[in-house]
Amino acid sequence: MKRPDTDALLILLHWAVAGAVLVGVLTGFRIAADDPNAFLSAWIRPLTLSGGIHSLHVLSSVALVAVAAGYLAYLVRARAFGALRMPRGPVRRASRRVVWKRRDVRPSQILFLRLGAMAATGLLLYTGWQPVGAVPLAWRAQVHCWLAWALVAAVAFHVLAQYQFGATAGRGAGGRLRHGADWLLKMLRPRPAGAGRARRATLQAHP
Repeated sequence: MKRPDTDALLILLHWAVAGAVLVGVLTGFRIAADDPNAFLSAWIRPLTLSGGIHSLHVLSSVALVAVAAGYLAYLVRARAFGALRMPRGPVRRASRRVVWKRRDVRPSQILFLRLGAMAATGLLLYTGWQPVGAVPLAWRAQVHCWLAWALVAAVAFHVLAQYQFGATAGRGAGGRLRHGADWLLKMLRPRPAGAGRARRATLQAHP
């Protein structure tokens, strides 16, 4: 059986997003840890980055928004918005793959809205813009922090859903483990040029 692979451009976009998210989260939680009232952020402070964290945080945020826009452009060009579309029709109990697809699609749809909200709140915090009657900066910072934690949870769930999607093809504990890991590792297996169109690769990479 041929192992799942993915279009090379999609792999590049995927790991660019992953890198930007990782740097943004590590620097953002380090910034949040400086708050005297911080609890969780202060607890994970030893795991975060140090140094020019504010500059790194801004650069990673700009990179994340840019790559997310590039990913949307990729979907438009490949006519592959089916990757973010909820499956239609009733789902049989045995159709566990469709169940996990549904569980993963909705958070993926919300992800782009969450990134937009994080970009907006982050920009307001960075500029310090405070018009009359606006929400206090402390509240904006709190909302930004909540969105960041929600992003971490969404990424963890996305990995779990992708693993479970692949695992449904296996039989027995060993087979499920092998197929689940194999499905995750598709993001490390670029498809050779000319082996298939971007649309097919996108749909395969995002069940």
